[in-house]
Amino acid sequence: MSHPHWLALFFISMACGAPQRTGVTSCGTTNKECQAGQYCSDETFGYCSAGCLSNNNCSAEQQCIKPAGVNEGTCQSGVVQGTAGGAGGGSTTPDCTAFCSRMTTCGFMGDCATLCARVSGACRQCTVDAPSCASVDTSCEAPCTQ
Repeated sequence: MSHPHWLALFFISMACGAPQRTGVTSCGTTNKECQAGQYCSDETFGYCSAGCLSNNNCSAEQQCIKPAGVNEGTCQSGVVQGTAGGAGGGSTTPDCTAFCSRMTTCGFMGDCATLCARVSGACRQCTVDAPSCASVDTSCEAPCTQ
């Protein structure tokens, strides 16, 4: 089976880049830390609440998913929050389950959830839609290396 060389290079470059997000954030003036999956809901008293306000409140392999019109969300793995379709915006790109299924079929053996969270929607779409693993390697290089 083909192993898309550009994805391997991309994954290696991500591992060598900036430190990965841990989801741990500071809270208030008391030097309190909120753990991944929590956000600082009271800066004055350093109170942490379950949920997230942004991806900074989630571990590296998760995203903060918020329902339309709500400021607070939950940290979730393997999902892609869409931006198309207006306020509610359903996902217009394949989720990480479909992307990782294709990547596994094509021989990728790394941490696919982390990779999925870092590649663009265009990359996920191209990878899932490619008719074969060889097509992933040749057709998806441009959208997956931007």
